[in-house]
Amino acid sequence: MNGTAKLDRLAARGRPILACYFVLGDAQFDDALRDLYVEEGVDIFELGIPSADPYLDGADIADAMARVIADGGDGFGRMAELAEWFAARPSAPAGVCMAYADLDLRRLANIPLDGALVIGGEGAAITVPGAPRCGLLPLDRMLWDIDDARSWDGYVMVQSADGKTGPREALDPRLAETIAAAREAGIVRPILAGFGIGTPAQARQAIDAGADGVVIGSMCVRSVRQGSAAIRQFLRSVRSALDA
Repeated sequence: MNGTAKLDRLAARGRPILACYFVLGDAQFDDALRDLYVEEGVDIFELGIPSADPYLDGADIADAMARVIADGGDGFGRMAELAEWFAARPSAPAGVCMAYADLDLRRLANIPLDGALVIGGEGAAITVPGAPRCGLLPLDRMLWDIDDARSWDGYVMVQSADGKTGPREALDPRLAETIAAAREAGIVRPILAGFGIGTPAQARQAIDAGADGVVIGSMCVRSVRQGSAAIRQFLRSVRSALDA
């Protein structure tokens, strides 16, 4: 069950989707944490490949990437390992690649991914061969390429706050109208709100604004740094808020 099959199953289920960041190459993001994510109801693993210039990421994720690179890692081997693990388990979460366009994406060839979201690149769309294409829509609709967005066959992330990733005190008040505009423009794939979601209440707020699910990155990385009890409690509280 590769390609869009898992994403389609998640969308059809009718339960809010929880996507969480997973830093590839970081020793703390090991198999025990993988299993903890599964146990606490994570639906999509956003498999983040470290980049030397993660210009859209705030300190939590950027620092994690820098640690991997400083230790001589790049995350590609871990990507292949995890993707194979997900592919062999149809009921397991989906594995979606998160990468910047400066990376050598040819190294992802033949890896069974459920989707890929590539940030950056000028002109032609940057894709990962064989992987459904996910995409990012900013809050500023003037920056949308809606014809391109309609072609995405993975999921669509809508920014819930401007700027880099990282927790915010509040989500942007334009989130609901941005999601509605995406639907009106013909986006039919699942819409996940990301950037700035750091609390269970904000996760629920995004669902109430019309999102099919949420993407949480920085707070997952921060909680992992605090230990297994902290990340378990955080994920459990978010899952409970989404399902309320």
